[in-house]
Amino acid sequence: MGSSQSVIPIVDGLKQLRVIDLKDVKLEQLPEEIGTLIYLRFLGLSNTGLERLPASVGKLFNLLTLDIGSLPNIQILNGIPAGDWIANSLVKLASLNRLTIREISLDHEDALASALPQLQCLNYLALVVEMKENDGVMIEEETSFNPTNLPFKDLNRLFLLTLFGRLERLPNANEFPTQLMKLTLTLSWLDQDPMPVLGQLRSLESLKLLQGSYTGRQMVCPPSSFPKLKFFKLSKLPLGEWKLEYRAMISLKRLVIHHCSLLKMLPEGLKHARDLQELELDSMPTRFINRVRENGGEDLHKIHGSTPISLINSYEGKSYILYKDGRRS
Repeated sequence: MGSSQSVIPIVDGLKQLRVIDLKDVKLEQLPEEIGTLIYLRFLGLSNTGLERLPASVGKLFNLLTLDIGSLPNIQILNGIPAGDWIANSLVKLASLNRLTIREISLDHEDALASALPQLQCLNYLALVVEMKENDGVMIEEETSFNPTNLPFKDLNRLFLLTLFGRLERLPNANEFPTQLMKLTLTLSWLDQDPMPVLGQLRSLESLKLLQGSYTGRQMVCPPSSFPKLKFFKLSKLPLGEWKLEYRAMISLKRLVIHHCSLLKMLPEGLKHARDLQELELDSMPTRFINRVRENGGEDLHKIHGSTPISLINSYEGKSYILYKDGRRS
């Protein structure tokens, strides 16, 4: 086989395949159709010359072994299930710049900790812990992997980090990569306010705190924290109070608050974010929405200038943009 075109008929004709070994077959790319082989348990790609794997590989939920051997030119691995390849092959992928691994367990922690510092081209990293379903809710395995123990600070070029799963603790500010620009936390179950630590990340421009990332009722951003933050999203958190101290998030341009039903009001300190260009309120309670409406909304003075406010009601399928001068669109 000389190219990926000759692989496609195999993919189309043998949906029940359990094993594919393409070792030493020179390929320009692997077809997206590989993701339809849902019974595949072994995929061998060692010495194929591939520079990336299609995202559809992430659909191979029965895959037990991914043999990528030495692929010195591969740059992207997205949605790949964790396995022995982390210990056997990851350290050899010197050109890798984008990596997403799912179903990570405690068994993979040491191998990841050893391999990550060698990936000095890496600029995007997403780690998803192994989960199981319990009464319709996805929860971590009892002996779950803890990404807090990984040497993120050694990834000098990493600018985007996504962590999906419980954190025993939030890493200290000096344990994060110095160039980190985008951070997303989901199901971290942090019980201590993360903002005093995250606010020290001087390069951070985007922060998403999504469902289950923080379990506390109060969030406080210290004075002058988050100096470069431009985008901030809060989603499905039990927050009752959010405070922005003086000049915190001073560079904020876009703020999204989604389904935080206990949040009482916008922080007073938001009025110092003079670069704010958009405020999006999605599936928020009527009492919260009324505080930013025209004609006397109690929080209107906290929103600078002519910042448009996007109001989205996911339940009713309604959305519109409200301007401080009363216009709608």
